[in-house]
Amino acid sequence: MRVTEIATMAAGQLTVNKLRSFLTLLGIIIGIAAVITLTAVGNGAVATISGQFQAIGTSMIFVQWDYTNEDEVRRNLEERDIEEIRKGGDLVTNITPYNQANSQVKAGREYLFINISGVGEGFLSVQGLKLIRGRFFNTFEANTGKKVCVLGWDLHEKLFKNRNGIGDTIKIQGRKFLVIGVMEKKDDRSFVRTNLTDNMRLYMPAKALHRIWNQKGYPLLLANPIEIELSKAAVGQIKGIIARLYGPKNNFLVQGMEELMESEINRLRIFSVFLAGLGGISLLVGGIGIMNIMLVSVKERTREIGIRKALGAKKKDLLLQFLIEAMLLCLTGGVLGLCLGLLASTLIRTVTMVPATVNAASVGMAVLCALAIGLFFGIYPAWKAAGLDPVESLRYE
Repeated sequence: MRVTEIATMAAGQLTVNKLRSFLTLLGIIIGIAAVITLTAVGNGAVATISGQFQAIGTSMIFVQWDYTNEDEVRRNLEERDIEEIRKGGDLVTNITPYNQANSQVKAGREYLFINISGVGEGFLSVQGLKLIRGRFFNTFEANTGKKVCVLGWDLHEKLFKNRNGIGDTIKIQGRKFLVIGVMEKKDDRSFVRTNLTDNMRLYMPAKALHRIWNQKGYPLLLANPIEIELSKAAVGQIKGIIARLYGPKNNFLVQGMEELMESEINRLRIFSVFLAGLGGISLLVGGIGIMNIMLVSVKERTREIGIRKALGAKKKDLLLQFLIEAMLLCLTGGVLGLCLGLLASTLIRTVTMVPATVNAASVGMAVLCALAIGLFFGIYPAWKAAGLDPVESLRYE
């Protein structure tokens, strides 16, 4: 028999019992849809987080105590450490210390409890931030700890309502601070949070915060390499300076944002593979269901197989027919599952901030998986059907 005739017969058999065929398809539909959707979510999350890291600035360098070492007493960076890095770090720029505190702030009759960041004059540059109004504090104000401050967008709106607060004073810990700038509104939906900036934060010179809260040292130092291509060299240079100050086995951690981004995205990709694997389990269950139904079909059609063999049907024809039936089932389920996965990905993309993306590789993988499952789980039923003895089959009731 020709392959087209065999395929037509196989398709006809699937329509004999439509409900059973549809129920058999469900496992494949759900499995393919799960793989497509979870892969799309993983791809979208990687793209989103990568873009948000880029927005923060992949050239940023962190210097801080390694908090994973619980055996050592935590140390902050001292003023002399920062000066040594400024003097010896010819590969870094925008060096800014960072510390923080919590306090109540008062503007007129408005009282708010907020996070306050003490930073250097290079903070805007190192973080890639912008002002919507006013200015940031300069080198003189930073070095002398002047009582000036810059407000996050939401904080300014809550304190001053519809008024322009630039030039007004607010009270922090009973001391008056001059408002000189307002930060551009940030997208708070970002997955990537450094906990250094937000729309309700107030920024003042680090030395002013030190003086008011009597803090010693800085828990964090931020910087940029002079060129993005020199990021790793700049990290190495700072590590060398810290090693000279505290010894080669010190517990200070020097990392570039690029290194953190690669580590985070690698973890996310592993998680995406894990998610796709969960969808694969559904496919496996669907494949077992197809094998089960095909074996039932062989049992039900034993007499028919005997008659066809008695009339001259070849073993390879029967083998091919049952294989095609299994593959048609899986392929149909794969197409329907792909459509369902595309619909789910579109819904996720619409209602969340994750750009769930179905790429050509995912579509190809769905089709190949469907065909492979049909072939793998259809071989045994097809082989069993083709191997039936025609005499015994004709006696079967």
